[in-house]
Amino acid sequence: MAWLVRFALLFGLWALLVGTTAWLELVAGLAAAALAATGLTVARRTTDTPHGPDWRLLLRAWRVPLHVVADTAVLVRVLARGERAPGAYRTVELGARDPSRRATATLLASIAPNTLVVDVDERGRAVLHDLDPGAARGTVL
Repeated sequence: MAWLVRFALLFGLWALLVGTTAWLELVAGLAAAALAATGLTVARRTTDTPHGPDWRLLLRAWRVPLHVVADTAVLVRVLARGERAPGAYRTVELGARDPSRRATATLLASIAPNTLVVDVDERGRAVLHDLDPGAARGTVL
């Protein structure tokens, strides 16, 4: 039953993204959805690692659009100067220890253009690169 639900959701997403009812696209969508649903089912059965996003982290993600706007202004300012950006590395605690939560935190922390997550270790510590260190935020999210 779980496989069928995953298959239906994935095929629906495919159809929504493709935006056509051409039979070849629908066949490709059916094949892709079946393959993805099977892979997800196998992965969930063969590991004890919890899957899925950290909902508490996603609730804090409301700040991400604000960071994108502010960091885009930083990027434009750096590019308008025509100089080489100073750039700097820093280490922060993401507070995410399992792989799915680290992936969610890494994605959310890398969306804004001033900050890029370079590496995350098993303890949830991340190495970030800031294009303009003076404009870097103290917290990632």
